[in-house]
Amino acid sequence: MPLSASLTLLTAQKEVILSAGAINSPQILLQSGIGDETELQNVAISPLHSLPSVGKNMTDQPYVSVVWTTNSAAPPLNTTAALEEWKQNHTGPFTMSSTASNHIAFLRLPDDSPIFETFMDPAAGPNTPHMELTPLVSDLINGGLSLNVITLQDNGGLGQTSDGTFVSMGITFLTPTSRGSVSITSSNPFEPPQIDPNLLASDFDIFTYRESVKASQRFFSAPAWKDYVVAPFRPPANATSDEDLDAYLRQNAISSSHAAGTCAMSAEDAQYGVVNPDLRVKGIKGLRVVDASIMPFIPAGHLQVPVYVIAEKAADMIKSDWCSET
Repeated sequence: MPLSASLTLLTAQKEVILSAGAINSPQILLQSGIGDETELQNVAISPLHSLPSVGKNMTDQPYVSVVWTTNSAAPPLNTTAALEEWKQNHTGPFTMSSTASNHIAFLRLPDDSPIFETFMDPAAGPNTPHMELTPLVSDLINGGLSLNVITLQDNGGLGQTSDGTFVSMGITFLTPTSRGSVSITSSNPFEPPQIDPNLLASDFDIFTYRESVKASQRFFSAPAWKDYVVAPFRPPANATSDEDLDAYLRQNAISSSHAAGTCAMSAEDAQYGVVNPDLRVKGIKGLRVVDASIMPFIPAGHLQVPVYVIAEKAADMIKSDWCSET
């Protein structure tokens, strides 16, 4: 069916609060004529306010899985029985969500790592992790609920094949230095934005991610796994060089859906950034952004709680600004 829409003019009495996330908040600003003037003119949008940082500084945390075959005799999950067990007494496999893990390890590169000879440590401090390792018994498609072997399809995707069992280590790179962007290709606000996460573009990022794979390999080569882990599955056993591991990472790393930074906060007198510390858009009265897009740097962890903190702080600032006038 063709898209139909009617236009309604709404006028804010005090201010507009934009909370559309790290993808759509910059898209809405750009469609409104707020952004890089040349880029806006290239898509037939009349610039209303020059703010070149809109949509820039996109930061995401890459995710990849490293997989080993096992000799586990665990049977495939009986979903009917598991659901009945959950209904009866709230126990069993369904007490864990399909993508969760019971264990997570946070690790840092060694302080004497050679990469620090050419790159400053992007972590917030000496105890801040660079990587998150999550061991899973799963098929990478149905989380921890199934035990089927996967294979790499011709198009690079993961496909389910014959029965088998394996264990994997999910690796999330927490402190990326690569930066991507969100842009628009049309003046039509219903056209999706162009998203370039630019993952693993930095030498620091690919080095750290490669070390994460090596840490996972050391973990599953420990004597405790001798009678369980059989052999590497992905990357394969013959992928032993740094170049092999780098190629595996570049082909298989995906977004962890932790996009941030595209409307980044900066000091009030800074000539870069999108919002001031009070989250008001620079140079514009009555417009504030409140979501993960305002983070100048991504936290070394998942974004849900930090976004809660941003929202609570923004609510306090908004109440403080306007309560005396109501």
